[in-house]
Amino acid sequence: MRQQNQGQSLIAEQGAIAVPQPTDAVLGQTIAAPDHGLVLGGIPALEHRLHDPDPQQRRQAVTAAMYYGGDRPLTPQDPGVALVIRALLDESSVVQRTAYRLLRDQPNPRIQRLLGTFLPYTLFDCLCRIPVGAAPSLSPTGQAIAYQRGHHVIVQELATRRILLKIPRLDHHPERYALGSQGQLLVRLIDGEHNRLEVWQEGELTQQLYPHHHHRIRCLALAPAAPYLVTGTVTGQLQRWDLRSGTVQQATNPQGPGSRRQGAIALTVSSDARLIVSSHRNHTVQLWYPQHRRRPAVLPCHATTLALSPNRHILATAHWANEITLWNLRQNTPLGRLRSLSIGRADQLAFSPSGRILASSDRTGTIRFWDIYQGDCLHTLHTQNSPITQLIFAAQGHALLSCHADQHIRLWAVP
Repeated sequence: MRQQNQGQSLIAEQGAIAVPQPTDAVLGQTIAAPDHGLVLGGIPALEHRLHDPDPQQRRQAVTAAMYYGGDRPLTPQDPGVALVIRALLDESSVVQRTAYRLLRDQPNPRIQRLLGTFLPYTLFDCLCRIPVGAAPSLSPTGQAIAYQRGHHVIVQELATRRILLKIPRLDHHPERYALGSQGQLLVRLIDGEHNRLEVWQEGELTQQLYPHHHHRIRCLALAPAAPYLVTGTVTGQLQRWDLRSGTVQQATNPQGPGSRRQGAIALTVSSDARLIVSSHRNHTVQLWYPQHRRRPAVLPCHATTLALSPNRHILATAHWANEITLWNLRQNTPLGRLRSLSIGRADQLAFSPSGRILASSDRTGTIRFWDIYQGDCLHTLHTQNSPITQLIFAAQGHALLSCHADQHIRLWAVP
């Protein structure tokens, strides 16, 4: 029923199926035809085969339908494309996967917009495990990763495995990393005797930033589409650094007495750095709009994990009480909770590019996909009890990357 609801908007835009062409042969049988083979009987023959009880016959019909128009660029008005879109509602996951893969690879923007209304996450499976190293950190788009191996910190492109940067690791000092979208920018937090930041761009150390000793940095995040670094300190102060000048452009003041109890736990930042969200030890979440106000708005919420929707309208928070809370940031009020007795503690959260799907993971390595409009868990993936340290949607939401404590990355997508 859910897949039918997803596909109604797809089919509504397609119109009627075309009649056979003058050059078509008579209506064919349901004999299996090779993929990419000549279509005899036209679209009606393919429709006939789509009612075959054998899923493999239907899969072959879907593949033939996509190439019915020849080698010319395809549009949603092509009768073959319309048939493939209808196949997204097929009862067989084999047919659904075939239709999804065929549409996913089409460059036409209208086809991609139509495909965006379909939720492929129930079809996801683990495609591969990629060995990396300790303390992995993915870029916001999933194109690159930073990790520790031996006495070095390595930044690597995931697709090509090309090493972008290799620098010595400082022994006996904890390190944390934040990567730019393509891996060309690395910010390293060195939490030693002298807390400091290093900024590496295009393989060169361009800046060393030293925060005030009263504001020891605890967490950091990069704005994907702006030259800003955001840090949260043990006193609860938030800082927005301009990486062009290497200075703190704006900062908040800790709220009230006992600032040590307000230390930052987690950070997330919008792509343009106009909204910064942080969780704190005093069971609050702060919303800071640096361009409009110096004092952040405060939500009464205990959160160990945060995720901000791409349009900045919805915030997801999670903590130890086995629930995920959604917040409406237009009114700063809770929208509702995603709760399950078996959810476990949600250690990582990530929104899909459309903002409709929220992925969560717990300490057992279980990944869940939530439809935030319906409040339902769409699908669950299991990773053999390997805790997850980061989740990132990649390839415009067609894939999910998960970093694991076993020093591997797993790629989840439609096989």
